[in-house]
Amino acid sequence: MEFDSYVFQTLATAASAKGNITTTAATKSNAYELFLGGMEALGNANVPDQGRVAFCSYRFANLLKQDPAFMKYGDKSQDMLIKGVIGEVDGCKIVKVPSSRLPAGAACIISHPIAATAPKQLEEYKIHDNPPGISGWLVEGRFIYDCFILNNKADAVYYIGSQPVFKRLEVMTAPGATGKTQVIVPAALEGAKRYYQLAADASALTALEYGTAITTSAWTEMTTTPNLVEGATAGNNTIVRVVDVDSASKPISVGTAVVNKG
Repeated sequence: MEFDSYVFQTLATAASAKGNITTTAATKSNAYELFLGGMEALGNANVPDQGRVAFCSYRFANLLKQDPAFMKYGDKSQDMLIKGVIGEVDGCKIVKVPSSRLPAGAACIISHPIAATAPKQLEEYKIHDNPPGISGWLVEGRFIYDCFILNNKADAVYYIGSQPVFKRLEVMTAPGATGKTQVIVPAALEGAKRYYQLAADASALTALEYGTAITTSAWTEMTTTPNLVEGATAGNNTIVRVVDVDSASKPISVGTAVVNKG
């Protein structure tokens, strides 16, 4: 499931960077129109008609089924009327995905297999029969994966959502001195500066808007090398957010992590 979420995040980020996106709110009156807009964008980018897949949130899929225009032209319109089944439209397969596995605010991601590659570098599992302290089987394993958008094929992704998607930044924490935490970001700085913010919970973190500069006074700049904050005062904070910004303080990539404190 985490693998799926990472792939969807990568696809949505690539579409955002290319401008292949609409932020128009989906309704039961325009859901099909938004879908066709994405199909048109892919067609204009010479993406093959056959093989396209639309990963839709359940809400967007429900809006499609309530859109009279979609009900007329869906390949399985009769099944949709009787059973609520969604099939294919113009050769594009419709796949419903739980919103928890899509980027926040995502409604639909239309893509083609030519756009990306998702290698599995390692997939290894072992089953232990009746290990000490456990009655039954214990399964242990490792799964290392990634997802890469091919530069010349990035136009083969279209995103429908409430706002563009930031690049994903990996963030970790480790216990520091008593009451303190270490914030660790393995990736090199992307942009002009990097900031972090601690909060009691996710709802207390400063909201970020794509294309809007952050108020730097509400954040703490990360200036140490290699991308490490030694001994940030954790207090009652349980979560940290790190953001890379451009020269205008507009967010580029964002990541969060649970705070581990000493």
